[in-house]
Amino acid sequence: MCGIVGINFTNSTPGLAERVFQELLAASMSRGQDSSGALFVYPDEISIVKLPINARSLCRKPEFQKEIVRQRRQHRFVAFGHSRMETHGSAAKAE
Repeated sequence: MCGIVGINFTNSTPGLAERVFQELLAASMSRGQDSSGALFVYPDEISIVKLPINARSLCRKPEFQKEIVRQRRQHRFVAFGHSRMETHGSAAKAE
């Protein structure tokens, strides 16, 4: 089971897109709490943050917050997130 969310805000009230995205990601935890991740879209690249922790904890991590600040600087917010329940395969990185 997984929870998948996405958001595309342009010229929104400062902070609104970030709050909406983080609340959607936290709400997706009902679909799984074993791991989570977020993909942030920029004009020339994408950035991925993923960890074997629940979505609410992910939102507090410095690497996630760094991407939130980067999104704010470009005056638009495009991101996707997911939460995962471990059913097949491990949430931990393969060594």
